[in-house]
Amino acid sequence: MSLQVGASRIEKNTGSRMVRRAQIEPRTYRAYARKDIDKIPQLRHLSPHEILAMKAVSAVLPFRVNNYVVENLIDGTRSPTTPSTS
Repeated sequence: MSLQVGASRIEKNTGSRMVRRAQIEPRTYRAYARKDIDKIPQLRHLSPHEILAMKAVSAVLPFRVNNYVVENLIDGTRSPTTPSTS
């Protein structure tokens, strides 16, 4: 049984078959709350009016998002349609 480390995967030779596993990079967890809206880089292109509206809504409804959502799911070039598929 040998272990080979590749650039994007770990392969384990079990004799008759090769098992491939994705290599997972550890991430640090970061939560963004209402007070952090100004610190989210993907929202910097929004107008002051849109930021104010977002803060007003977050004062009434709970607002919390983690760094995975901010970094991978929010596409600042498609806003305000993100996260829709249109």
